[in-house]
Amino acid sequence: MALQGFGQRVREYRLELGMTQEEFAASLGLAKQTVSNAESGQRGFSLEVLKLLRDRGVDLNWLVAGDPPTPPPSRPS
Repeated sequence: MALQGFGQRVREYRLELGMTQEEFAASLGLAKQTVSNAESGQRGFSLEVLKLLRDRGVDLNWLVAGDPPTPPPSRPS
């Protein structure tokens, strides 16, 4: 299933934050079941949720497609 990798990355991100599914869901204004469904590969997240994650610094290319995270642009010296 195409969402399986997405779900694994959602879980990885949540665990990096040290959050339970319930805590992670609450931080995004979601039901726990929505996070559970995403992590199990049954459903994806809405565009609004993806934007929230992007605003928190999540690389959406990594989250959605599994591409290596893009390094932040370097500052000029």
